Amino acid sequence: MAESMKSRKSLLFNAWTTLALLFLIGVVANVASQDVFVRLDLTGDRSFTLGPASRELLDKLQDKLTVRVYFADALAPPYHEHARKLRDKLEEYQAHAGGRMEIVWKDPGADPAIEEEARRFGIQSNQLQVRDRSKVELRKVYMGAALVYRDRQEVLPFLADLSTLEFDISRSVKALIEGGEKKTVGFLTGHGEPDLAAGQGQLQSIKAKIEETYRLVSVKLGEGKGVPEEVDALVVLGARQPLTDREKFEIDQYAMRGGPVAFFVTQLSPDMRQLRVQKSKSGVEDLLATYGVTVQPETVIDREQMGVMPMPVRRGPFTLQARVSTPLIPLATRFSEDSLLTKGMKALPLPFASPLQVQEAARKDGREATELAWTSESSVAVQRVASLDPATLKDPGPDEEPGPFTVGVALKGAFPSAWAGKEPPEAATAAPKPGETELTELLGGKEGGGSDDAIAARAPDGSRMLVFGASDFVLGSLDFLQASLDWLVLDDTLLAIRPKQAMSPLLKETTEGQRAAIKLGNLLGPSGLLILYGAWRARRRARG
Repeated sequence: MAESMKSRKSLLFNAWTTLALLFLIGVVANVASQDVFVRLDLTGDRSFTLGPASRELLDKLQDKLTVRVYFADALAPPYHEHARKLRDKLEEYQAHAGGRMEIVWKDPGADPAIEEEARRFGIQSNQLQVRDRSKVELRKVYMGAALVYRDRQEVLPFLADLSTLEFDISRSVKALIEGGEKKTVGFLTGHGEPDLAAGQGQLQSIKAKIEETYRLVSVKLGEGKGVPEEVDALVVLGARQPLTDREKFEIDQYAMRGGPVAFFVTQLSPDMRQLRVQKSKSGVEDLLATYGVTVQPETVIDREQMGVMPMPVRRGPFTLQARVSTPLIPLATRFSEDSLLTKGMKALPLPFASPLQVQEAARKDGREATELAWTSESSVAVQRVASLDPATLKDPGPDEEPGPFTVGVALKGAFPSAWAGKEPPEAATAAPKPGETELTELLGGKEGGGSDDAIAARAPDGSRMLVFGASDFVLGSLDFLQASLDWLVLDDTLLAIRPKQAMSPLLKETTEGQRAAIKLGNLLGPSGLLILYGAWRARRRARG
């Protein structure tokens, strides 16, 4: 009996000792892990892991960075998870900052003093649905953050879209560390292009997002003034009307003086009311041919890997707008991993795309030409497209050329001028205002002054150009537009932190035989497994 009691006490002592040791190990592990941040990210592109470029930015912090978050709790869907996601991301930044980052979290909803504090930082309230116990009501809420570093501050005024959260935070941290003014991006206007710098109507939200990083200006050419000196990069976005020779000359000379240019070329103009398509040619194709890229006159279509387009659809007596899959929006499905601009991309819809061909001259004299994006193996090029109706493109035609096709090219190096050895074209003469005398008459000079222009025959080494055979996709792919601007102005840090979104990979193309085998497997597979399991059990019983 005494031996049994002794054994029981020994077991009890061992149990309590084990519990105490486990508790002690837990305490030590928690204390030790305060400076260690570990996260398991199973997404293919590690969408929820802080990237190396963001961590490098945090290493550059010399003083404490304070993030003051003004965010409402208990928001209704689709914002109900925003506070948790934002807190998780900021805590990940804090863990990598090595004690040089402080997070202050406040809800201004019930405190006028905190509300006034948020407004002083430039964070304004918005009307959103808020869940309060058993009811949902419309309430004035705050969803912003202010980053303060030394005597500088950057503001994220309304964090409704968290898909670009890491990019937005890191961009703000970079601006705080480096200081300085925003670089200026010019958008060519006057030829049917969207005037992004004006930001009217649907372009307003796009302009506001881009202006968090860059200053945008509209650029009008042809009058002899050229591209303004303040412009750090020029974008030719979907010009549908012909450029004059003078306008092309001024773009060429901007590039010859080292100015980076992006050409998003379109050769089709859709009419959504009549569901018709017309050919359009701006003339930038002539410039690009000089620089080493030929824009083919064909149109790429894809009957398997395609995007969607809003189109009028008949539903009984009514005509409704519906999103319809159309071969006129082929998907770029393969991207260069050698360029930060396209590394890690999955798919890019390219409405009314034209194939690009890189000439051998583009790779001579130290120049580089990197093909960035290709359409899928199922894509084809057609000579003529007359209708937007997908049914007209359902059947293959005799003139189709099989893909894949190059649709994006990056150029670097000393490009030759399209006007080398030529006379510059005359500039357009602006009409004088009433009561004014033309300056050329007073000075006895030539109108336009075109022949007095000094021509730069070759761009300096390291000059950059970006060429895509489509344009309508740009405003719908805001992260790609942002990345393109970063590439143009040599901001590889922001380019490396390009917005990441968790996205499903494209389904692999299968043959008819493969699809039949998959269907048969789905139909007979479960039954077959049950039969095999029953046979195995019966055999075991027989042996037993």
